[in-house]
Amino acid sequence: MNKRLTIIIPCYNCDATLKEAVESCYAQGLENFEIFMVDDGSTDNTRAVMKKLADKHPEVKLFYHDKNRGGGAARNTAVENSEEEIIFCLDGDDVLPPKVLPKMLSLMKEKRCDGVLFEETRFFYDKNIKKIEIVKNTVIDKPIELADLFKEKTGFLTKHNFLYTKESFNNSGGYPIDHGFDTQTFGLRFLSNGHKAYVCLGTFYFHRRSKVAGSYFMRECAEGRLSFNIYLMYEEIIHLFSDDLIRKIFNYDIIGNNILGLENLSTLISNFFTKKGEHDFFIKNYKTFIKRQSPEAYAQDARNSDRDGFTKKIMEAIYNYKSGAYDKAFDLYSDLTASHPNSKLLYVNMLRSLLCKNGFGPRQSNDYVFQIFQSQKPKSRFLLLADKVDRLFKKLWK
Repeated sequence: MNKRLTIIIPCYNCDATLKEAVESCYAQGLENFEIFMVDDGSTDNTRAVMKKLADKHPEVKLFYHDKNRGGGAARNTAVENSEEEIIFCLDGDDVLPPKVLPKMLSLMKEKRCDGVLFEETRFFYDKNIKKIEIVKNTVIDKPIELADLFKEKTGFLTKHNFLYTKESFNNSGGYPIDHGFDTQTFGLRFLSNGHKAYVCLGTFYFHRRSKVAGSYFMRECAEGRLSFNIYLMYEEIIHLFSDDLIRKIFNYDIIGNNILGLENLSTLISNFFTKKGEHDFFIKNYKTFIKRQSPEAYAQDARNSDRDGFTKKIMEAIYNYKSGAYDKAFDLYSDLTASHPNSKLLYVNMLRSLLCKNGFGPRQSNDYVFQIFQSQKPKSRFLLLADKVDRLFKKLWK
């Protein structure tokens, strides 16, 4: 009998929680499903736990990364090896309550949609599955829109794990592998590619907050990467933002402002969306873009639209970087530093372009750039950054 659902579980140092996560899959009352677990270079006893679970359950299949490549790569490996039409990702330290996936599968069939979201995310500490905090998705009885991600009090929506079709995964380009916000960015890609998702009422998801290891998201935040990762995520759709918002983003200190829930780049963007006209501008831009579905769309818009000069160069630079034309991207960012010498983000992107030009992978480049910029002293940061970048250029170009 053909299976209809693949549950993927990315695994990294989760030997203490993985069994509980897998057992929650068997509490769903599903007849046709498989579980693909991918170990992403764990250094604890995770692989041994995976082997025991595979020996016990014939539905479990195992895959391994020789070294740690990040959550996005682990998720991609699992999905790419699945031949089934529907995917659900369960993190190795989270738990499903009984019989929620059948409800979500039924809604997917009823709505003929590409994705189904939980109504609630319930946070808990380690083995104490009690309500400590609930985040509720409030976009009900209608498809989720990309602009909903920027509104206040709409919930996590597609920025957390949800049920989706493999076709939508392929169309969206999968999970990113160049930074740590892979789940959040996949949800953004899913919606920005025109896929339709609904919230399933009466369903929820247990998300663990470990006092020992911390979640993948919280580890990224603890390292000061919150605003940096948010920029890398929204860089993919920056062409949908207004000129004013793009300027605000490039004048924002994405290295220094990383207070979760208070001062970070996501807060800046969400607050900006409350301004008159920004939401409508975004929707209009999105509808134009989605009809064309061209990877060169925002570069064309930059050249042919009435955008201001700064925005045109930014959009052109991002397109060139994404296309592998690192020299062109570097030159465009460099030109902009003459009129915007205090934009740390311009220097970040110059260095990213230079490193990729010289053979660094995107993830390696982003990690290295972050470490360089995070280490600078605030009072003279821009002179130090310029000097650091200049010295690195000379070293690489010897």
